[in-house]
Amino acid sequence: MNLTADGEERWKDVVKVIFDYGNMLSNALNEDDTTDTCKEGEKKLRRIWEEVAKLDRIRFDQTSPGAVYSFSSSVAQSISKHGTEQCLSIGSMLNESSDTFPLDDVKQFINGINPSNCFIERCSQQAWDEMETVYKDDENNNSNEFKFGKQTEQWYSVDYYVSPVDDEDVVQWESKNTDETSLHLPEPNRYIPRSLDLCEDLPPEAREQRIDKPIEPPNLLVNKSNIGRLWHRLDDRYALPKSSVTILLRTATSENKQQSNGSWQYDPYHSIRSRYLTSLFSDAQAQETYDAYIAGLGFSLSKTSSGFTLTVSGYSDRLSDFALKLIVDLCNVNEGLLKPHFDTTKDKFVRSLKGFFQSSRADSLALHYRNLLMVGKGRGIEENLEIAESMVLDDIMKHHEEIFSDTNMLVECFYTGNVGKEAAEGFFSKATDIIKARRSRVETTIKVKSEYIPGPLERRLLPGEDYELHFHSQNEKEGKSLCLSRLRL
Repeated sequence: MNLTADGEERWKDVVKVIFDYGNMLSNALNEDDTTDTCKEGEKKLRRIWEEVAKLDRIRFDQTSPGAVYSFSSSVAQSISKHGTEQCLSIGSMLNESSDTFPLDDVKQFINGINPSNCFIERCSQQAWDEMETVYKDDENNNSNEFKFGKQTEQWYSVDYYVSPVDDEDVVQWESKNTDETSLHLPEPNRYIPRSLDLCEDLPPEAREQRIDKPIEPPNLLVNKSNIGRLWHRLDDRYALPKSSVTILLRTATSENKQQSNGSWQYDPYHSIRSRYLTSLFSDAQAQETYDAYIAGLGFSLSKTSSGFTLTVSGYSDRLSDFALKLIVDLCNVNEGLLKPHFDTTKDKFVRSLKGFFQSSRADSLALHYRNLLMVGKGRGIEENLEIAESMVLDDIMKHHEEIFSDTNMLVECFYTGNVGKEAAEGFFSKATDIIKARRSRVETTIKVKSEYIPGPLERRLLPGEDYELHFHSQNEKEGKSLCLSRLRL
């Protein structure tokens, strides 16, 4: 379990939740076999067992071997342990179903999840400081006789502490959870692929892998100035039931602030707020998207200088539904959704900035200062840290409202993989309808300016025009300059 600073203070409560979950499982299975509770608990666990088996079979059938060097060494090691018949399938539940659910073994395992049968390992500076206080007068235990206190690992000579668990903590962990509804078994996974069939648009010759086939560029299916563009590429090389969709919400508000004359200027406050928003949204979606992750679907939301990029990839059967749900949730972000995650996100953000100079290598620091000289946006880590520490949730909510107040926002979409032309167009239509509906609910505050220039160092080049970027020496009288780059459109 990864904990924040506040979570570290309450690590015993975290341990309590783990034992409460084990107790919930035990109560569901260890009562009289004739009770409805036990029958219902067993039924749910059998269903989960079958879901796991189904996903294991899908992963086994659809996973590519990977790099030859690593694949051959792993197979050779597996053969030495498990033989040639099971060297590839070992660890995958290929032949399991609800009927093969090992009820007795599961009961035995669950009964072992209790405070009297555990080791608790803490890895943090606070844990070390606590142990140093408890065993401050003890020396390293280098004798053969074990005793609690500081130990030295035999191979790398790393010091660590071993201490007994307090009896009071054991009593607390063994007590029953007062809120019986807070923990429960997961509901059926609605993102498990229903079908792994290849797209009907594929010709017969493309239903087998053709790795040597040249890659063709995507096709532009939709190009509307008031909506955006849709690019589509049907996969006819790999013959896999997987797809990927990338959506760019093109808006200047991601890291720019509009000036009184209607032009745009880079603003570090907008940039940091956008980064907060993407991190908060990802954290807030963690529980909702866990089933999708288990079923082979993944997503990422990031800020770019052009706007916000949402990427969703995985098995094509459920991908469109998953992506549309994420778009709906992103458009309808509210304070109630983000508030429980704000402190955690801010803590991670601030700590990463504070530790940048201490934890980064020399070449990373050099690249950081090089980018400051060449890009000319902001004043670096120090300024970002000051802004991040002053950020409050209300700033993020106002920023989200401003983003969807931009009537000049365009949607750039690239849908590729096991998806046909009509399906891609249908998805794009639904996605843009969601965004337009959200935008229509807010009062327009962003002024449209056709000659929009995102930043002071960006300029549209005319066809055939050369542009050189020079870095001038401090002594301007010498007239010396260094040409860093030369561009031609």
